[in-house]
Amino acid sequence: MRIEKIKIENFRLYKNVEVNFPKSENDIHILIGDNGVGKTTLLNAIIWCLYGDEPQTYSNDVLLPRLNTSAGSDSDVVVELHVKTNDSRIVYKRTQIFKNGTSRGDAILETFVTTDGQTERASDPEWEVTKFVPGPISDFYFFDGERLDNYFKSSNIEHEIFILSHIDLLEDMEDRLKTKYKDYNTSATKFSTEIEELERELEKKEKDLEEKNEEKENFERQIQIAKTRINKLDEDLRGVPNIKMLESTRNSLKTSKDKYEKMISKKNTELNELLIKNAPQIFLYSLIDDIIKDIERKIKNNELPTPIDEKELEKSLKMNLCRICGRKLNNESVEFIKKSLEEYNISSEESKILTREMLPDLKVFQNNVKNYIMLKNNIKKDFKDFKMDLERINEEYAENEEKYKKYDDENIKLKYEERKELEDSLEQDNQDFGENKRAIKSLMKKIKNKKEELDKAMEGNKKTKIFNRKKNLCTDALNVISETKKSIMEDTRLMVEKDTNTNFFNLTWKKHTFSKISVNKDYSLELIHKKTGKNAIHSASAAEKELLVLSFTLGIHKISGFDSPLLIDTPLARVSGKHRENFSEIFLKVSNNKQIILILTPDEYSDDVKEVFADETIQKSIIGINLDETESEIKKV
Repeated sequence: MRIEKIKIENFRLYKNVEVNFPKSENDIHILIGDNGVGKTTLLNAIIWCLYGDEPQTYSNDVLLPRLNTSAGSDSDVVVELHVKTNDSRIVYKRTQIFKNGTSRGDAILETFVTTDGQTERASDPEWEVTKFVPGPISDFYFFDGERLDNYFKSSNIEHEIFILSHIDLLEDMEDRLKTKYKDYNTSATKFSTEIEELERELEKKEKDLEEKNEEKENFERQIQIAKTRINKLDEDLRGVPNIKMLESTRNSLKTSKDKYEKMISKKNTELNELLIKNAPQIFLYSLIDDIIKDIERKIKNNELPTPIDEKELEKSLKMNLCRICGRKLNNESVEFIKKSLEEYNISSEESKILTREMLPDLKVFQNNVKNYIMLKNNIKKDFKDFKMDLERINEEYAENEEKYKKYDDENIKLKYEERKELEDSLEQDNQDFGENKRAIKSLMKKIKNKKEELDKAMEGNKKTKIFNRKKNLCTDALNVISETKKSIMEDTRLMVEKDTNTNFFNLTWKKHTFSKISVNKDYSLELIHKKTGKNAIHSASAAEKELLVLSFTLGIHKISGFDSPLLIDTPLARVSGKHRENFSEIFLKVSNNKQIILILTPDEYSDDVKEVFADETIQKSIIGINLDETESEIKKV
């Protein structure tokens, strides 16, 4: 199948446009236009014509109405797609009627099929569209170039492959068999109250299991979406520090810096106050030390009387009792005390002052100076430690500040926050998924036991035996269908993997970097590096990723059975330099067996791309817009 012509009337920027796509040796067609002139509108017109929807986004800030603004208020919006098959021509036509600028009802699809010169209006136009390209897989045939990049963010590929594998036919059979199974059970159980009760219990458990399986699919889908997005965020943030953490570290270091500066200032103040307070003692310390030594020397040499407590001695004589040991005084002791008092009284008054008053005070003075030195040393140690800590903090602050200034980007912060939320959500989903699987396992066991109870009850009733046999036949058939579904899905995956490898290594400009492509069960892709043997998908260039998805898309085309055209808007926007030339040659090569329609910007249609598409048989058209920006036109170059 190929598109021969597109006719557009009053659809957004296109008031009256017709584009023909004649076939040549290379069935490739190039349309060139700036952003905003109607490139995406052309793609959306085709999709709207076929499916009544416009999934592609527009670059305009404000979406224009579907009815062209320069058309009359009582006009129709019409898009026609003329398609040629092996044995017929088909016209897909969608019309939306407007009165006073307002649409009247839904847009209407009509399909006209011409075979052997006879044209008939199809009774089921949607079915004719399905034979061209079914809606659920249209993204593989008509898409914006961003799909080549956004494939790795998609989470619905497995479902699309499911449709392509035509397993929906098996599912219809499965649903009918399940209905029959229930009917036979109902017929069998109507003969027994016990059986009816068992059947109700079994039906409830089977319904619970169905809900749990739906829940399981939702968990698998959510987990895959989260993993895919986290991988993309990991790729975007690889080598980029967490700005929020840098900001937190910065604030923490600034707080510590202020704290240590205050502590250092406080220690300086303490040191000054201590010096002022102890200055007289410090200056006199040497002189006082000499005096103390001189007095102690005199005492040692008995140049001064030993200091005694006169009052205590006098009390001892008066009480005839030693005030120290508590013994009674004998004559000898009395004489000794009297003699000591006599000698002490004879000593000079200066000696008493030295030994009883000055020396203790001087000792206190001396101890104060020693305490000062100890306090001063402690303060100095704290000061030195605080200063070293401050220097370390200043260094860390400077390093952190360099990183913070380099990556101070709100977008990076948002990506880190999104990844954290996704990781938290993924952790919870995994926990819930685990509980869900345990619940499914438990329900399956209970259903098995309940079926055994039901079978046993039914065997006891002759009238139920025939229904039992039919029910068992349904069960066997359901098991066969289940295994067939698994087999078809696996065979489909292997065929897609094989074709993707063939396409990629036939088209790639790098012949010695990668060894193979793996298509996983969830249809995620792995690009295996030849030297490391590991998945290199996240380190591959944008051009290599796009080539990988293009190869995969062509593989999907092959297994789908729909030999329809490939139309891509802005396919070269994400590649540059030599890769654009490589991609252009790839599209040219693919067009030998498939119609390719490329919608390019002037930047994409660079000199090296022009050279690849220089063949005069390749149709090239320009998309332009009038001065008041209300109408676009497409002209052949």
